[in-house]
Amino acid sequence: MISADSDKFSWWLDLKHGGMLISPAVLEELFPMGYREPSRWEYTVLRDQYLKFDKWHHDNNRRGNEPLYNWLGIIFDKFLKYPHSHWLKGNQISSDYTVITVLKESIRPNWLYFRNKDDEKPTLALMVDTAPRLGYGKSRKNYGKLLEYLRGQNIRLGIFTNGRQIRLCYAGLDHDSWVEWDVSNWFSESEFLPQLYGFYTLLGQDGLESRDKLEFPLLQAIEDSRTRQGELSSVLGEQVRKSLEILLNEFSRTRQKHPDFTDIVRKNPD
Repeated sequence: MISADSDKFSWWLDLKHGGMLISPAVLEELFPMGYREPSRWEYTVLRDQYLKFDKWHHDNNRRGNEPLYNWLGIIFDKFLKYPHSHWLKGNQISSDYTVITVLKESIRPNWLYFRNKDDEKPTLALMVDTAPRLGYGKSRKNYGKLLEYLRGQNIRLGIFTNGRQIRLCYAGLDHDSWVEWDVSNWFSESEFLPQLYGFYTLLGQDGLESRDKLEFPLLQAIEDSRTRQGELSSVLGEQVRKSLEILLNEFSRTRQKHPDFTDIVRKNPD
């Protein structure tokens, strides 16, 4: 079901951002539906499974992380419908998909996803972090490892998550950008539901599968945003240069006609 909400893109601005992953203009252009809603049944199953995960998360006596991985499987395999056969998980990930850093440290994600089963290069790498909040303390270092891994394997997209926050990131050669969802918001107030619907749209079939002459809509939206940002910076830079050139030329001509033009500045620079 496609939303008919006239303000159907506001959810994007309500998320937490690092840099500009997708510009609002490109989002509206490549995802004109704004967001697509899952069925009521799909939402109910997701909510019930989250409540189980949340109960485990708040158990001070919890051991191991199996419920965390089960919860992530519910999100990506069941809710987003990623085919199970398109994943490499845990020990299924061979040494070919390991990155060795300059400090001789091995980096390998927890899961790798392939849009097409026979692809040699993964579409995205998923790395699990057990910190209570992403991006703080040791978690910030772990996010840096994910970026290093993505660049080392020439994979553009990554998922960094602790089960309670989900960060979608893009790793360019000299930059990165990301957007982050707070999962608890999805089940707290109805006003936050568009954030869940946006997640379902960008990382679901509308974002990963070919449609409307777009081979990979999510990746194209990210890279088009980056390209247009660069073009805008170039245009603005040229406009600033021309403006300064005009200003300096006029200043020079005025000073030639009126040599005492700058005397007031010398006497009273404030």
